[in-house]
Amino acid sequence: MRLDTESLRTLKTAVDLGSLTTAARHLCMTPSAVSWKLKRLEERVGRKLIQRNGHQIQPTSDASQLLQYAEVIVDAHDRAVRQFHQSPTEGRIVLGITDDLASTRLSAFVAAFHRNYPGVRLEIRVEQQLALIEWFEDRTIDVAIFPLEEDMLLEDDILLWSDELIWAQGRSNDFPLDRPVPLVTFSPNCTYREAALAMLKDAGVDYYVSMESPSLLGVQGIVSAGMGVTLINRGLLADDQCEWPESREFHHPVKVSFVLRTHASLPAALRDVIEPEVTRFFTP
Repeated sequence: MRLDTESLRTLKTAVDLGSLTTAARHLCMTPSAVSWKLKRLEERVGRKLIQRNGHQIQPTSDASQLLQYAEVIVDAHDRAVRQFHQSPTEGRIVLGITDDLASTRLSAFVAAFHRNYPGVRLEIRVEQQLALIEWFEDRTIDVAIFPLEEDMLLEDDILLWSDELIWAQGRSNDFPLDRPVPLVTFSPNCTYREAALAMLKDAGVDYYVSMESPSLLGVQGIVSAGMGVTLINRGLLADDQCEWPESREFHHPVKVSFVLRTHASLPAALRDVIEPEVTRFFTP
């Protein structure tokens, strides 16, 4: 029997976080990939390791025993990697990133980056797209990771993945166009807000802003609660949300690209470490 390190890491993370979905986000994997790794691990040890309770998971007694070894093995593996594969690169990188990416993919990236490049001081600023663009132009940040509409892309941007903007509402809600539509939107520094306001105005839709928030979780939560509609990435549509049916009368698909933008003044040595790592962790 062979126990691979990454399967043990997956088990440990899933148990620590209590959810396969949350563990998948932390590990930058899909939930199905996490389930597959855990299933393979169960097959190898010949024991049931995870018990499901709704969306939550709990370790079996066998898993609790295995985790005692897993913590030692994973820790030893990571220390060995740091000892023999650390980069000699030194310097400072200021990274700007939007809230939606910071809340889903950032933690795993930061943990790996610090392990692999201990000589590089990484500083992070979380803001909306327009603020990040201004900071990038002012050289306040060296690198930006954000979603942008096509007309805002630059030739040197590195594409991570593409999505489209849709109008979303809570599944149990109804917002007809014959009365003012409550709009849930991001802060003024978000390009999605500007796009939403422009679409409603061009279509002659009467609306009012029912909530404005810089936080993705804030916008998602209040839309699910039935407080209004919002313009959001299709990939961020929650299980209790659906596309706003009335938007089909005036909305045309808007492509959005998640990109990595690196300042030309960043030293080549730092560019060579940040770009591959961002691409590895922020590409689905």
